[in-house]
Amino acid sequence: MWALIQTHLGAILEADARLRKDPLALEAAIARYKGVADSLGRDEHGYDWALAHVRRAMALYKMATMIPEKSTEHLKSAASAFEEALTVYDKAQMPLRWAEVMNHYGVVQMALGGHGNAEAILQQSISTFRKVLEIRRRNVTPLLWAQTSNNLGAACFALAKRTNEDYLLQEAAACFQGAIQVFRRSRGQKKRAQVIAQNLQRVEQMLNEDEDAA
Repeated sequence: MWALIQTHLGAILEADARLRKDPLALEAAIARYKGVADSLGRDEHGYDWALAHVRRAMALYKMATMIPEKSTEHLKSAASAFEEALTVYDKAQMPLRWAEVMNHYGVVQMALGGHGNAEAILQQSISTFRKVLEIRRRNVTPLLWAQTSNNLGAACFALAKRTNEDYLLQEAAACFQGAIQVFRRSRGQKKRAQVIAQNLQRVEQMLNEDEDAA
């Protein structure tokens, strides 16, 4: 019961931080989630323990966007928290939950790609999204598939801008095209489809430039 109350308080603090753009409120929420994880323990309350790590990771990701000068630190902490949760959420036993957490993990990895050893971490992000798509299939969960397909396209595009590898641009284009098709047919997703279409145009422009250079 204590852990449940702490989790609700953390959610309230997160909402307050979002409304007032207050990093101190978000920091307090992160501390609440950490306290919940520390008090529950992995062995006694595994699923609740993992969920507390997921909540903490999501809040740390928000903190990274709120305080750019400390973004690397917060993103690394978020990645570590997701890794802890993934020791509980098993792909074979909880495939949908595993895929959800892995998708978030890949987003954090992709964000980390903008710092330090970019190529290596972006490649890890690409690998993570590819694994997620083994579970999130277009014919079963089209919106979730499109979400991850778009993420994979973005990661491939980010790495291609550094390596200029055509195969990454081609994969990015295919991912964006598929995501656009799904989102255009889904209610309330047209704006998202438009944003992805703009990214697709940038990818196609790079592919055309490579063809001209060849």
